[in-house]
Amino acid sequence: MRSRSHGVTLIELTIMIVILSITIPSTFWFFAENSRKAIESERRVIATLLVEERMEEVLSDRHSSTRGYSYLVTGNYPDDTPLTGYTRVVEFEDVDPSDLSTTSPGSGFRKITVTVSYSSPDGSSAFSTVVSDS
Repeated sequence: MRSRSHGVTLIELTIMIVILSITIPSTFWFFAENSRKAIESERRVIATLLVEERMEEVLSDRHSSTRGYSYLVTGNYPDDTPLTGYTRVVEFEDVDPSDLSTTSPGSGFRKITVTVSYSSPDGSSAFSTVVSDS
């Protein structure tokens, strides 16, 4: 009986190289894309937490016995950069109580919007609520 050689032929080697040249780049792309999405998700969470932080501060001031409703003006909450790459803005608008969106100075209802913008990738997170003077 003749013994059979267990070597690799040139055709098998060529097929293996073709298969690897197709699968390896797509595998690297998969990991790179997932890393990008994880970073984007983390930035969105940070922005949301920064929005919540400022909104809690504003609502606390609203219910404070020393500050109250009249304290809720843009000048008391200047734009800031709480973290590198994040910009936080607070906006106030007196609104009509019937629809809570139409501007109505002196209505006794104030819409508060806190927005945090971030770069790389560009995005933002915002939250709005309405408070009254009573």
